[in-house]
Amino acid sequence: MGKTIFITGGSGYIGRTLIDLALSRGYTVHALSRSPRSDTILLSLGATPIRGDLTSLPTLTTSASQADIVISIADSLSSDYSLPRNERFRINNAANNALAEGLAGTEKVLVTTGGSLHAAALPNHEMTDESSPGWPEGHWAASNLGGVQQRWLDMGVRVCQVRLAPYVYGRGESGVGLFMRMWTQAGEGMVVDRGAMWTTTCHVDDAVELYLLVAERGRKGESCE
Repeated sequence: MGKTIFITGGSGYIGRTLIDLALSRGYTVHALSRSPRSDTILLSLGATPIRGDLTSLPTLTTSASQADIVISIADSLSSDYSLPRNERFRINNAANNALAEGLAGTEKVLVTTGGSLHAAALPNHEMTDESSPGWPEGHWAASNLGGVQQRWLDMGVRVCQVRLAPYVYGRGESGVGLFMRMWTQAGEGMVVDRGAMWTTTCHVDDAVELYLLVAERGRKGESCE
């Protein structure tokens, strides 16, 4: 039997595609599941559902401790687009901390999810990449990780991060829809530089391939786009 992966966000768009790829590579997949509907989705894919959500901290720690690889994709914002920014990061960081607790001292990998929007704009409109500095604390697009990731590294966890493009697309879905739903709830949307700014897109198959590459080969503390 292959290695076991525990995934949060497995019933979502990217998570479903990742499960499909991981199973095809011989991994066993366990995935966090918030509801009977999510159970059905995960079982249909061939994954084992683990009931809980991002606030089920003991469940997250136990499930992580039983896995060889942990991949954190779920975001509290996806279930409530009106969630205040600070509360969103509080929930997400507490969940990732619980996952790290389950891996403490093992040097097993925890792959967290960020976004390329966390990279600050460069002064002459150059293209940003993994080495680009982040936005300062307090900016709406700051990652808000602070010293959290370093604490996980100090705990003996091989933490890596995948920074997704703003628009992941493919297999009949698109990150554009995610932003449209957020703007619908907020009652307004926004554009940058009057809509003239170039941004990044990524096919979902390439995104999930990156997750597995990072899980298998990523170096401690590395961020990959």
